Amino acid sequence: MENKDSYTYKQYLWRKEYFKKESLAFTLVLFIGIVFSLFIFFIKNNFLYGVVTLVLTIPFIFSLYKYLIKDNLKTRARNYHTWGVGAGAELNVSQSLYELGEDYKIVSDFQTGRGNIDFIVIGPKGVFTIEVKAEKGLVSYQEDKLLINGKPIMKDYIKQTLAESLFLSDLLGKLFRKKYFVTGILEFPFGRIDTNTIHGQINNIWIGAYKFHEYAINKSKTYLSKEEVEMIHLYLKNINLKEGKNKESGIIVK
Repeated sequence: MENKDSYTYKQYLWRKEYFKKESLAFTLVLFIGIVFSLFIFFIKNNFLYGVVTLVLTIPFIFSLYKYLIKDNLKTRARNYHTWGVGAGAELNVSQSLYELGEDYKIVSDFQTGRGNIDFIVIGPKGVFTIEVKAEKGLVSYQEDKLLINGKPIMKDYIKQTLAESLFLSDLLGKLFRKKYFVTGILEFPFGRIDTNTIHGQINNIWIGAYKFHEYAINKSKTYLSKEEVEMIHLYLKNINLKEGKNKESGIIVK
C-alpha cells in the first residue's frame, strides 16, 4: 500500500516534471538569443553593428535567463515544501497502516467529487477517515483555533476532517440504508501534540501525531462484523475507481 497514486503525490510529480521542462525551455531561449545576435552580425556584414548588437543583446538575454532559472528554482522548492512534503507525510502514514493487521482494510486517496480523503480505514472497530498534514512543530488548540508553534493555521483542518467523516457517513447510509458512524482523525506524522490544549476529541475529531490513528481506533466503541468490513471496503474501493463523479454534489450513487 503506497501513495504513488495519491492526488498529492501526482501533483508533486507533475509540477516537478513541468519545472524540469521549463528549465530546458529557458536554456533554449538563451540559445536562440545568441543565435539571433550572430545572425544579425552576419546578415548585416557590419562588424561594428554586429558588436553593438551582441553587447546589447547577450547581457539582456543572460539576465533574463538567470532571473527565470532563479524563479524556477524557488518554485521547485515551494513545490517540494508543499506537495512533496505532503506526499512524504502520506507515505509515512500509509506504511504505518500495515501494522493494523489483516482485519483492517484501507482505501487511500478516496475521491469525493470536491476533493479527496487521504485514507479510509474499515475494520472491527468501525470506519475511520484520516486526514494527513505535513506540518512540523508543536500542534496546539487555543481560542477555537489550531496552531502550529503558536501560529494559527490558514486552513481549518478540523472543519475539513469533520466534513470528510460526515460525507462518508452520509455516503454509506445511502449505499446500505443503514447509519454508519464515521470517526474523523487528523494526523500530523511529523509534528508533536500539546497535550495541555489537545486531550481528547475536538468537534468530534481526534487530533494526534505519528501513529495516533492506532490510539483513536482502539478507543472506538463501534463494532463491525467481518462481513460488513469486507462489504464496505469492496463498495468504497469500486466507487473510488469509477469515473462518474459529480463536482457539485459529490459521488453519484447509482
